Amino acid sequence: MARLIQNAQEKSGTAAGTLFVQNAAAETSGFYVQYNQNHYTCENLSASDLTPDIEHEDKFVHWYHFEGFGREEFFENIKSSFHLPSMQLADLLNTDHHPKFEDLKDQLFFLLKTVDLDNKDQMVEYNHLGIFVGEDYVLTFCERPTNVFDYVIRRLERSYGKIREENEDFLFYSLIDAVVDQYLSVIERLGNKVEELELEVSNQQRYEQNLTQDIYRIRTEFLLLQKLITPIRESIRIMINHQDTLFECELDDYLNDLKDHINQISNAATSYRSMASDLLNIYATNIDLRTNKVLTFLTVYSTIFIPLTFITGLYGMNFEHMPELDDKYAYPLVWVVMITITIGLLIFFKKKKLI
Repeated sequence: MARLIQNAQEKSGTAAGTLFVQNAAAETSGFYVQYNQNHYTCENLSASDLTPDIEHEDKFVHWYHFEGFGREEFFENIKSSFHLPSMQLADLLNTDHHPKFEDLKDQLFFLLKTVDLDNKDQMVEYNHLGIFVGEDYVLTFCERPTNVFDYVIRRLERSYGKIREENEDFLFYSLIDAVVDQYLSVIERLGNKVEELELEVSNQQRYEQNLTQDIYRIRTEFLLLQKLITPIRESIRIMINHQDTLFECELDDYLNDLKDHINQISNAATSYRSMASDLLNIYATNIDLRTNKVLTFLTVYSTIFIPLTFITGLYGMNFEHMPELDDKYAYPLVWVVMITITIGLLIFFKKKKLI
């Protein structure tokens, strides 16, 4: 199954803005956080808790987090509760949609993917994530359960840093920062794998296992990551260029720090992908060299035995009149000749550095 494009045939021909919900998906669950500088509460949240036209107290920031895309009824409820536009909701449910950022005038919308690394198969797992930011609230939707925001929740619980002192814009930045940090962690772990493969390739004695598949797979992982990192970097650039109109609180330093991190991730992914490509070429070259050495050895071995085979074949013929057969020194003489030929050929090949 394609990892970044799914169910394309089923969606073909549907009108723009159509909510494509897989009703076989798990029911939606989540939590609701309400906080300000002096107050913090967190409670579990289900789809049935949503009511049309939800109203919020201005003195709090409200964060709604949902996991699992559930059924169509849930998104109809969420649409009426927060007046979310159909086009953006459709993009949210389109799990193969690439990251993007949009200013919806009264809301901000950021679509991206979280990442994690399967330690067993060393493959990146992608989780579709959508973030809506409105007046005093933030909505986050994840395709599957995730722990990417655990640190943000701990910061809110313990009032660590400025997060409880600022408004929903700072929460929005903190959530994106958590996702970007997860990219950095995955890139680091994949990079360690590249360096391990580099040591294995450089060790000429460890070619019992075929490393081609491992190298090719990890190169593909970096390629897929690059395809997601590029639009995220462009989205952050848009936020920096238009932060005065997009955000109420001062995020200049934070967004620039976020830009530095995403640039670091992009550069690391590009470098490691190039290293993986070079490793693939070096490994293939080393395999060819090993094959050539084996062929050279077999050629030398065959060349040595050609004159010996000729001599033994010649004197293996059953002709009656072969004068040298009557000489009592003929047998040891033949041995001397064959040994001399063998030693002479070995010396010749050694000088030519063929053995």
